[in-house]
Amino acid sequence: MSPEEHNQEINTEETVVEDAQNVDLVAPKSSFNWKQLSIILISIIVGGSIVAGAFFWKEYQKVQPPEDITPEEEEMVWTPPETEVDDWSLPEEDYIDNDEDTEDVDEEDKEPKEAKPSLWNLLKNEPTVEQYELSVDWLDRPVENEVNELPVSGPSRSYTVGTITNGSLADESIYLLYESGMGNDYPSGLFVLTPEVIKVTEWMDDVSNLPDSISSTDSKIKLKKDGELFAAMIDIEDMREWHDATIDTLTFEGLENIPENQLYTYNECLFARTPSDLVVEYIIDIPFIDDEDEGSYSTPEITFNRIDGDVMTAEYEIYDRVSYGCGSLCSPLKVVERTDDEFIKTGTTDDGSDLFVLKDVYDERYDALYTQKNTRAFVDTSSGSYNALSENKYSYEEFIGVVPLLYWKDPLGRWVEFVNTEFIILAEKCKPVIYLYPEEETDLHVEVEPNIGFTKTIPEYKDGWDVTAYPDGTVIDRETGEDYHYLYWAGLVDGYPLIEEGWVVTQSDIPAFFDYILPLYGLQGSEITDFTEYWEEDLDEAPYYAISFVDQAIIDELSPLTLDKEPDVVMRVLMTAKPLERPIKLPQPQLPELPEREGFTVIEWGGTILR
Repeated sequence: MSPEEHNQEINTEETVVEDAQNVDLVAPKSSFNWKQLSIILISIIVGGSIVAGAFFWKEYQKVQPPEDITPEEEEMVWTPPETEVDDWSLPEEDYIDNDEDTEDVDEEDKEPKEAKPSLWNLLKNEPTVEQYELSVDWLDRPVENEVNELPVSGPSRSYTVGTITNGSLADESIYLLYESGMGNDYPSGLFVLTPEVIKVTEWMDDVSNLPDSISSTDSKIKLKKDGELFAAMIDIEDMREWHDATIDTLTFEGLENIPENQLYTYNECLFARTPSDLVVEYIIDIPFIDDEDEGSYSTPEITFNRIDGDVMTAEYEIYDRVSYGCGSLCSPLKVVERTDDEFIKTGTTDDGSDLFVLKDVYDERYDALYTQKNTRAFVDTSSGSYNALSENKYSYEEFIGVVPLLYWKDPLGRWVEFVNTEFIILAEKCKPVIYLYPEEETDLHVEVEPNIGFTKTIPEYKDGWDVTAYPDGTVIDRETGEDYHYLYWAGLVDGYPLIEEGWVVTQSDIPAFFDYILPLYGLQGSEITDFTEYWEEDLDEAPYYAISFVDQAIIDELSPLTLDKEPDVVMRVLMTAKPLERPIKLPQPQLPELPEREGFTVIEWGGTILR
């Protein structure tokens, strides 16, 4: 060891000894200060308690149901279904009792189950029978058949509606067949299934060739056809039971070319029932609106000469919306139950039609419209984006001046309301997400078009999304290479329907409600988890919520979704929620008929909160 290393070792030992001696000397002085620790702990506990107490008091004040809820109101609230859970056991079909004799069946001895041919594949074949005008002995009412007893696969429902009495198909039954799709069950048409499958809807004039227009003999009533065999009377009758509505008849001179010489009315819609039970919709011909502007979602311009001499032009929503659960809509005018003395004439259209407004400018209908926050009147667009306002941007006098509501007495003597589009429901569809499940890796171009525009998209939406999709739902943006679990968008739509049916749910029961209801609307697994995690946080400001789901046909109108490769199944789930201080009575809707998830499947969910 060199002298330097020896000296360094000695110095090190001395330093260690010195440090050890110092430790022994100061140790008695470092006794633990329990008093200071106690003060700190007490401060933390008290402070935490105050913060937690304030938080929970705020939450209690915000969502606690009122204490004076009546038994009648309690009955209006959804309650989780009671399920009895016994001790766990294997499913019965998986359970084998070793004490019982079991009969072994040789797999080779089992008869293979013959697959039925697909109806839709058979229809691709050209029929051997040439089309001719069928004569049919129609049944008074459709008779439902068991789908599994049909010689073909594919239909979701089947009815026998009549028997052919002439030609080469004489004695063959005619079937009204339904298919599932878009979250609904709707008629595919009329078919014969033997000796071959033929779609014969167009083979009968009294079914497929009803007149395009109808006029009463005095020309006061004029109707136009607005739909081709989109539903059957059995569907409308089914909806009548759900909505506690009535089906009435309408007759007048001039219906000679309509089956039964009468029309049927339901929720202000007009139908002609063909002998097959399929129906055709007719709408009132509004003389001051162009033909191309009439339809379920029209918001045409109405121009009229005011009695003060001014000419006014504004866009108005002219139809209400009604769904029949078959995936189709009729075009009902918004008929109001009012008396003549509640109106005053405001002007005349160029064709001579008189238009009216409510005589009382403080009528509750005006008040409800003026204070409805989900309209354009509560949105500022001056910056180029949509920014919510806390107050109506119109003064009440300005509001009345722009004529928010127009009224017209139709040829059937009904008062019809038209709503200025500045005051129809405008809603942001929050976090619609689109899951893509192709059968194999697939390049896709996806477009969605909210009828006003986007507020946000992920990934960036240019002229659509160009992505590569995988069977597990992963999507990769082909431009950036980024991968996502779904396509996200938020956007604004107008003409959004209010809640007229649904469920009233206590705020604390919302997760349980989603677990119960979302599978009934077609969501599964992570889709339900994603939906619940997102909306549970947003639905926390009121003790109750009215919750409904928008019919898919309306979703498709408000925000059309298209892909360059046609999916086999598309299900779009759009929730509407409205905070409530007390329960309200809501009729429950008819749940949709869900298609099987087969082939390329597209799922979308989103929601809107109406304030």
